[in-house]
Amino acid sequence: MKQHSFTDFVYEVIGELRQENRFATAYIYHYALQAFTASVGGGKIFWGGLNRRSLCKFQYYLEKEQKSYNTTSTYILSLIHISEPTRRTPI
Repeated sequence: MKQHSFTDFVYEVIGELRQENRFATAYIYHYALQAFTASVGGGKIFWGGLNRRSLCKFQYYLEKEQKSYNTTSTYILSLIHISEPTRRTPI
């Protein structure tokens, strides 16, 4: 399946993780994407929408929402990990 957006890709990854019984990682990815989407006002996130500037704004959003440092860093690192080019390369 070809992904048209970052959001679609993350949901595909989450589905694969659930099939592999990696529920904790799937849970973190789901909530990281949900929080990031809320920080930009909702809707689908496209590949160009995930960049250094948007991640800095996301960090500010999470701090304003009084999320812990651990939650903030986990969400940001999860989004970075998912978006790595090696993750998008089919096996």
